[in-house]
Formats: sequence, structure tokens, C-alpha cells
Amino acid sequence: MSLSPSLVIRIVPDEGEAVDWTVHQNIVFRDVLEAISQVMPNTTATAFEYDDEEGDRITVRGDEELQAMISGYLWMTSERLRKDLTQEPLIIYPKGGSLDAYGSIPEPVLGRIAVSPERILGDEYSIRSELWSLGVSLLEMALGRFPYPTPIALLQCIVHETHPFIASNDDGNVDMISMWVCRQLEERRSRVHSMDSPSSE
Repeated sequence: MSLSPSLVIRIVPDEGEAVDWTVHQNIVFRDVLEAISQVMPNTTATAFEYDDEEGDRITVRGDEELQAMISGYLWMTSERLRKDLTQEPLIIYPKGGSLDAYGSIPEPVLGRIAVSPERILGDEYSIRSELWSLGVSLLEMALGRFPYPTPIALLQCIVHETHPFIASNDDGNVDMISMWVCRQLEERRSRVHSMDSPSSE
């Protein structure tokens, strides 16, 4: 049995059900915080914890600590597979405070998951990945809400499905945005080509 290039992170909130999130091994700290904000919308997480191989609770506050956590997890998983045991999720426990009663939103919560499919899958990264984020942001402004369904279905939708708004609208006005949120990287137009489009004027 070989070790998969992807891993399952299980986000365990203080209240409610845990959520499993399949990611590539090169995930970055910011993306984990964004996922936590989707699972726990009333909390701003600035760090999270996990239990190391000795059972000690370790706090992760940045990319370096995240990579150490993943390296340790991969080592433990390879040991489990060597003993013919199954691969288990990497369990994390978000740390953060509740939003205050006046409804002010701390800066980290303002970031929504607008990560392109290729970043989620750990594939090639280019300017087209930023166009995806721009397209999702424009859709959010146009709709007045975040344009994806529930947090649990979000990553599945980004990677495997046509954007629900694009799929339900054949209006020519969505053409410019639809070319930016196309799932296939090779079909997504470059920024320069997009700016030459009459729709962008």
C-alpha cells in the first residue's frame, strides 16, 4: 500500500460536527485558516492545534509549523501503512475567539475560500489562478452573497463542478466572469487576453 499525495484534514470545531477536507500535501497555512473560517463562521481562527506522535498538543501559527505537522503526519502514516493499518485523517483543533456582539469582523475572517481548483489539487500555479479568485470576488459582489453552497460542499464544487451561477445563467453578461472561473486551467484565458475582450471595457 502506498502513501497518497493527498491527505485528509479533519477540522474539529468547539461545537458541531467535524468536517473532513481532502488537500494536497503542499497546502499553505492561509488556506487552512480559510477552511476553518468556513466551518466556524462565527469564530476568527489565527492558529490551530494537533496532537503529535507522542500525544502532545502542538500549536500551528504559520507555514513552517504546518509543514512540520504534515511531515510528522506523513511519517506516522507510512508507519501505519507498513503495519497494514489504514490511513487516518490528520485532526486539527482551531484556536480563536468569537466575533464580538457588535458584529465587527476581524480581518482574517474577511477572506473567503476563493482558491482555484489547481491550487486545491496542488497542480501548476499561474496568473490564471489569480483570475479565478477575481472571478469569484466579482460574482460575490454581483450576487450580494458568497457564490458557493455550504462549506462542506464547497471544495468538491470548486474542483469537480461548473459554478452554479454560471450553469444557471446563459446571459452574455456573465461571459467575462465565466472564462475566469473555468475549472480547466488550460481553458482559462490569460489576464492579457481577458483584458482585450469587449466585455471588459
